Amino acid sequence: MRRSIALPLLAVALCVGCDPPQDYRAETELRADGTVARMVQQQNLEGTEGEWDGVRSAEVTDADDWMDPLASVKSGGPAMLAWGDFADAESLPDHIVESDGEPIRVAEPPIVTDHGVLKVFEWKETVRPGRVYMAAEEARAALVSEWINQKEALLAEALPPNTDAGPIFQWLRTRGDAYAAELFAIWIAAIEPRAEEGAADSTQGSVELEAANDLFFRLYTELGVDWPEEGIAGLADGEEAARRRFRQRVETFVADRVTVDGGKPADPDTVRLVLSLLDADAMTTDADSTPPVTAEDRAIAEERAAVSLYGSVTARDERMGDLGGQLTLSLILIQWNNTEFAYRHKMPGVLLETNGTPLSGGTASAAETLFRFDRSDAFPDGREMTATSALIDEEAQRKLLGSVPVRSKSEVETFLELVADPAAGAVWAECLEQESVEPLRNRHTGAAGHLRELLLGPGGAVGDDPVAAG
Repeated sequence: MRRSIALPLLAVALCVGCDPPQDYRAETELRADGTVARMVQQQNLEGTEGEWDGVRSAEVTDADDWMDPLASVKSGGPAMLAWGDFADAESLPDHIVESDGEPIRVAEPPIVTDHGVLKVFEWKETVRPGRVYMAAEEARAALVSEWINQKEALLAEALPPNTDAGPIFQWLRTRGDAYAAELFAIWIAAIEPRAEEGAADSTQGSVELEAANDLFFRLYTELGVDWPEEGIAGLADGEEAARRRFRQRVETFVADRVTVDGGKPADPDTVRLVLSLLDADAMTTDADSTPPVTAEDRAIAEERAAVSLYGSVTARDERMGDLGGQLTLSLILIQWNNTEFAYRHKMPGVLLETNGTPLSGGTASAAETLFRFDRSDAFPDGREMTATSALIDEEAQRKLLGSVPVRSKSEVETFLELVADPAAGAVWAECLEQESVEPLRNRHTGAAGHLRELLLGPGGAVGDDPVAAG
């Protein structure tokens, strides 16, 4: 084994021996005044013990029990439980970090919008994938880049000097690499083991399969191939016919991007030669025919390409071996690190929107959302946890409107949709500035008219609170 691979392997062995993976649980409440309460359970607190109001030991709970409140976790185990009240989201301890202390979890300052009769709260917290995942992506991107460079140099050596295949490599470096990165992320999600067994695993594969089918649908569409959204099952004339159309389209795709003599279309033999040098013989319609270049001639061209890029074939092989080793080591760590996250988050008032699982819609009390995911779900751009809620101010409504016309979630959503209209929003801003509904009273058309009906009723009069009256 070369030294360049042995050293990373040693580092991985030390990492695996000293820093076992851990699961993360948290309960967070964003209060109406902007303060934040948080309780966490994890293997260790990453040096943040002094930043919490309280800390104690805790048992490691099974994933099946993660719906139970954190406060019910028994003490005395190898894990840690910590809790505290904080002035704002930015004051939360960095309790999920890399080995060098770099934070993985980032909570942004909540966005609070005051509409006078209600406040809207927007929460966003992101868990980044971590260095091992990004190292895998960096190795993948480098391998793809090196492959493209090698193929470009190979074609320069093997094709006649009047041939230009540059547009092919421009596509590969942009659109092609983007597809490769997306497919790699899908594959990462598929190979990472889940902490939960059984039912959770039974649905996971279908999620990745659906994502892969969507990717290939978009790729085939870009190539000009008629490919049904439901995949192979939706092909009326069978899978083989689809493959034949795909091969024909690949030939056309390459032919459109290879020219000779300053812009003339390349002949079919040149197109076949390009496909062969790109290791795409199987994608030609006459894949069983004799290759357009001999193995000896290809080997000579590949050696010349390696010398032009790296100085020697040995240097090329070492470069590719190093990148392959980096990717392999990263994948080993990813498969070993089956970290899971379970975050419960409370928002003030009524829950309007979330990318998690709503646990309660909320009324006058806090609405609650569950975010449960694996570390791979954060790859490559991070796993965002978002929630939006509205805290209804009944006292402000009675003072300004004489009643409480905005009580339910649907009424809140209608109100927010209407004030988002520029004209209606401007009228409502006048009402708040004047502390009067007079600017709204004579509005009868458009969004402003609908806002008047919602808040003042069809007659446009400030009314009594029907609930208070009852």
